[in-house]
Amino acid sequence: MTLTTTTKPTPFIILIDSAETFPFTFAGLKSDADKGSVELLVKSRVANLGRHPNSFGDYSLDGYQAVIAVERKSIPDLQSTLLGFAEGNRARFECELTNLATLTASLVVVEGSLEQAIADIQPRGTKTKHQLTKILFRSILALQQDFKVQWCFAGSRRLAELSCFRFLERFYEKREAEKRKAAREERARESSLLVESL
Repeated sequence: MTLTTTTKPTPFIILIDSAETFPFTFAGLKSDADKGSVELLVKSRVANLGRHPNSFGDYSLDGYQAVIAVERKSIPDLQSTLLGFAEGNRARFECELTNLATLTASLVVVEGSLEQAIADIQPRGTKTKHQLTKILFRSILALQQDFKVQWCFAGSRRLAELSCFRFLERFYEKREAEKRKAAREERARESSLLVESL
């Protein structure tokens, strides 16, 4: 008996920012059970999603760049950015959050848990581990509150990849459903006008 693997291409293309140094591959994902639980062939393309001060995250959907984006952060990158280990990184990130907040849907996905981000901090310069932990924790809360962009501490890189994909997929499916509904309503309206004119 020969087993065959059925793959189904996604109806959308994920855009991956050209500056992403370790991009998600979106391999090994499956469709939902009601869609056959088949392996998905995720279509993606490298694109420039903007550079400071006009940066809009690391992932988006082709045709929807102006409305949805996902910013990916590893734990070391998150720590370095928020604790100011590299000069100007925090200001650039806050500028990016300002941009992301203008979109219909945006997400910061972190490749680890909040507990990992805090536990992995080491003393640096004149700051103790306790001081840096406090700064990081409160910075995350402040950024979430000030910029109104959703954050997902995924726990691992793989779960971050899944979160990014499902976030983009749901947005696409919802938008397509809205388009179909609008088209049905338009057809019903036109049909009603036709009947009235008889």
